[in-house]
Amino acid sequence: MTVAGIKGNLPLDVTPFVGREDLLDRTSRLLGHVRMITLTGPPGVGKTRLALKVLQRVKADAVWMIDIRALADKARGNAETLYAHLALELGIRHNGPADLMIIVTHLQERQVVLALDNCEHLVPEVRAVVRTLLVAAPQVRILATSRQVLAVEGEYTVVVPPLPLPDAVQLFVEHAAAAGADRASLLADPNVNLVCRRLDGLPLAVRLAAGRIPALGAADLAVLLDDRFATLKAIEHVVAWSYQLCEADEQRLWMIASIFADAFYLPAVTAIATSAGIASDRVVDLVTGLVQKSVLTVDSSAGTSRYGMLDTVREYGRDRLLERGDQHEVHGLHRDYVRGLVAEAAAGWLGPDELGVMAGVHRQMSEIIAAVDHCVTSGDLSSARAILRDLVRSRAPFFWGSMGLISQQLQRVIDASYSQVTDRADAADLGATAALAGWVAVTVGRSDDASRLLASSEDLLVRWDLPTIAPVVFADGGRQALGLGMREGIGMLSAARGLFHGSDHAGDRHMATMVRAMAYGFCGEPEAAREASDTYLAEAVKAQAPWAVSWAMWSSALVALRREDWTAANDFIAQCLRLQRGMDDQWGQTWSIELGAWISAAQLAGAANPKDQARRAAWLLGAAQARQDKLGVTLTGLRPFAAGRAEAQARIRNVLDELATAAATADGHRRHTHAISVALGDPVPRGTRAATPDGLSEREREVVELVAQGLTSAEIAQQLHITASTVDTHVKRIMAKLGVRKRAALALHAGINGRRAADGGDREAPYDARPI
Repeated sequence: MTVAGIKGNLPLDVTPFVGREDLLDRTSRLLGHVRMITLTGPPGVGKTRLALKVLQRVKADAVWMIDIRALADKARGNAETLYAHLALELGIRHNGPADLMIIVTHLQERQVVLALDNCEHLVPEVRAVVRTLLVAAPQVRILATSRQVLAVEGEYTVVVPPLPLPDAVQLFVEHAAAAGADRASLLADPNVNLVCRRLDGLPLAVRLAAGRIPALGAADLAVLLDDRFATLKAIEHVVAWSYQLCEADEQRLWMIASIFADAFYLPAVTAIATSAGIASDRVVDLVTGLVQKSVLTVDSSAGTSRYGMLDTVREYGRDRLLERGDQHEVHGLHRDYVRGLVAEAAAGWLGPDELGVMAGVHRQMSEIIAAVDHCVTSGDLSSARAILRDLVRSRAPFFWGSMGLISQQLQRVIDASYSQVTDRADAADLGATAALAGWVAVTVGRSDDASRLLASSEDLLVRWDLPTIAPVVFADGGRQALGLGMREGIGMLSAARGLFHGSDHAGDRHMATMVRAMAYGFCGEPEAAREASDTYLAEAVKAQAPWAVSWAMWSSALVALRREDWTAANDFIAQCLRLQRGMDDQWGQTWSIELGAWISAAQLAGAANPKDQARRAAWLLGAAQARQDKLGVTLTGLRPFAAGRAEAQARIRNVLDELATAAATADGHRRHTHAISVALGDPVPRGTRAATPDGLSEREREVVELVAQGLTSAEIAQQLHITASTVDTHVKRIMAKLGVRKRAALALHAGINGRRAADGGDREAPYDARPI
């Protein structure tokens, strides 16, 4: 969230917005009644600014503004790339393949306004997404900006015209005054009117020109615009003119900034500019100058300034790079910056600032993927492999839930690399990359993919007569131990610990220690498992690494479970869950809720109230499954986890009948957002939409009650002020949630819930909610 009181990613906007009040009011009202609006108009006319102002007025659970322009130059500007981009921007943590249903599932129950900016770069793909969301997510409204309409059913088009002359003059004066010019003098100068008329009232052109007034004056500016650029369109000539009036280093920085896929941070542009020959002590002044000239935009609402460029300005900078033949050099500098960024993170993630390290990498994900794309298209596959390997080694994709996207990128680069292997060094490098991709597949439960990738890696080593390398030993050991449940994997993990040497591989060595401890926890050797777990915990504590400590607690809980030390198991998993909740580690919580269910089920024989305990264990298994589904993880694809779940289920069924077990599991699946509270015995909030025992939203409950009264879809639509088709969509979703096939069954459901409410409503939990 960047604007107070608004959930989502709406950027703070403090620059003057002049005129267009009628258009703003009309569009805002329209968005309150229709679900799809496209703002159209020529470049520089102010579509994005108008959209931003409209979004600040809407009422919704969240407002998201996503720039499609970031995909414009990517080699794979297709639907799959768009889905991954949307998932990243919406903060969806999902480790499976990027597909449209991930987006739909995330949005379909939310009252969200989704703004898609600069759609002209990917019109067919955006059109398909919008069509699907309009049907499958009935509470989502979409505001698009595009130089062309999307041609979607139900689309309302709002043409954004240039500013009328009085508004253009006012905007010019506001920006010129902000740059240091005298407001009164400008208002009295007839040349200001002349300048704004020659700029056709285009806001971008007006802003760029106004930034030059302190140096030139309105009269000189009017002459320049009239004489030098008479044959060009207004937006083209003012951008070109603004560029030509920049000093050489400002022009160079303009071109360098245009290479970024998204908004960028000062350290990034400084690193690249310095490598390009600009003195490092000049970069801040140059950036400040370009901000004052409206070439760069700045957003400091999150505490750290992010700099961006409007689409037309960015395109002009890239055209100049191409014209000068510098595009390969600057792309190379961008690649080197990204490569250094992820390499540093991979080497230094294990420590007190590991959460900050992973967050820093995640913030740069658009640039990382853009760099990989350029490496692939330019044939620099070794750099693409190195970037992706270090990205995985930084652990950021695990924490932030982007392993599906990274797996796709890894597979793409691996496939392109096989035909390019020319020597032993290439073969070893590709083997290490395939092995790491195999390890990623192991962690999300894709055993077949893991086996295929590890086999290809080992085949490369054999064909090129290469010795065993640490990444292959580690990945294969992890596959055998966690994927297949084989005792032999432990020896390989022990060997990998020795092969990962040097300070740059401290994190890799620690990961081998971690997986080795987990493997021992599953293998049935209690004393060896305790020793391995203690070693792992001691390393994590010594490193003062909070994420690593949470996983060490998880491993210790597993070992205590196997040793039937219930006190230690309960204590370790509780500490683990508290740490993960504090870090918002959704990846770790998925594993911990599963393990918590096993620990609860394992204690049934000595429980004071076995049925309550069994219901809790079943509930937690349902919640764990819901988390895994949400994150795109299949832990039962790992044999030890499948065995652990089966064992817990068998213990539960010894206490509860099949119907009671299924009911508790289904309830946990519906209410998984409260899983940590349930596991820890904390109070579960009452009355929240997520906490309803049947999993229905408030709107869905309204629909059920009206169906129970015998109303048709058209009659319900009239009462709720929605369309009949939306009512039908609600009814279908409700039936799916409740497992019924006929509308008549909804009347029975309404009656049951009415009696439950009369009896005092929902309890905090369907069992005695004590700690595990």
